[in-house]
Amino acid sequence: MLYSAVIEVSARVIPAQEDRCLLKEESRGMAKAVGTTNERLLVAKELDLESLAEKLKEVKAAGINSLAVVLMHSYT
Repeated sequence: MLYSAVIEVSARVIPAQEDRCLLKEESRGMAKAVGTTNERLLVAKELDLESLAEKLKEVKAAGINSLAVVLMHSYT
């Protein structure tokens, strides 16, 4: 088995593409960020650090001492 536990972290950033009008209304109030490729991004859902910290403490308490992180669209 490759893994014994999985923690799914709910956070989301999306490209801020002004040439697409789909997000104009929805993007109001979203935080802005810049990716490592200088791509402009909108933070659609912030990472809940407190929740993540609690989940990681539970994993550590279960005896798991190493982890892997997988990011979707991590090129930005």
